[in-house]
Amino acid sequence: MSPFFLMCAIVFLHPMAQAFAAPDSSFECGGSVEAEVWEVCDANIRDFLHQRQLQDRLFKQGDVYALYDFQTYTHNMVSMARRCNRSSRLREVAELVRTAYGALEPGSPLSDWRRWVCRGGTICNDKNRLLNKEVMLDSVQFLGLASSVANALASSGEPLGDGEKAFMKDTVRIVTEHLLRWGDDAEIKTMRKAAAAKPQDVKNSSSALFFTDKPLWLITIYAELAGNAITESLEPGVSCDSRWRQGAYWSAFKCFTAILFGADFLAAKC
Repeated sequence: MSPFFLMCAIVFLHPMAQAFAAPDSSFECGGSVEAEVWEVCDANIRDFLHQRQLQDRLFKQGDVYALYDFQTYTHNMVSMARRCNRSSRLREVAELVRTAYGALEPGSPLSDWRRWVCRGGTICNDKNRLLNKEVMLDSVQFLGLASSVANALASSGEPLGDGEKAFMKDTVRIVTEHLLRWGDDAEIKTMRKAAAAKPQDVKNSSSALFFTDKPLWLITIYAELAGNAITESLEPGVSCDSRWRQGAYWSAFKCFTAILFGADFLAAKC
């Protein structure tokens, strides 16, 4: 088994082992499982992510599915780093994520916010109409990971260096740009309708009221921002800044915090 797939097996399977096996110190923070994950990461995975996924695929080929795969490969590893408060590991991922920001392209005359555009690779083509287009699922999954890393660093309790602050600042700006494009009035209306739906509202076995992957990743992003840990790290004392009350972004923020935490949460925060 290759080192990469060994790391994936360790990270993905160890929560199952925790669920079905008796308590085992090897699965605790500082245990043998965590040590093995970081050993494999140091030996192979960091270079694999930087070279194969970012440099070769994202930058050279313009393949935005590298963002999708990057999130898939690192999500559980980041979760382990968060749970065990391994800030140095989070900083390593943050550096890789920030590298990917360099592949963002300027927006169009109709929407000047930045985005990743699929220019090549093995998936995007004219037939499936993905070539030269933004692939929202790739972007939203990657930004979900980026928000997770940024919030973990912001809430770690450790002093933040200039690099971490720059990463968080970039992440908040880039995430906001994407949410303003994706969270328009129609999308928010659809999300509110799905959130309020009851089983009897489903007609003819339709899935129209189900949450799908894209809005669930949006919820993930809003959840990371909801506590304001990132923005307060950048601007101490700012809770509900007027900039967050602008248009669709504030409407979406209110919608998702109500879904996640209940209507009383927002009043308490603001």
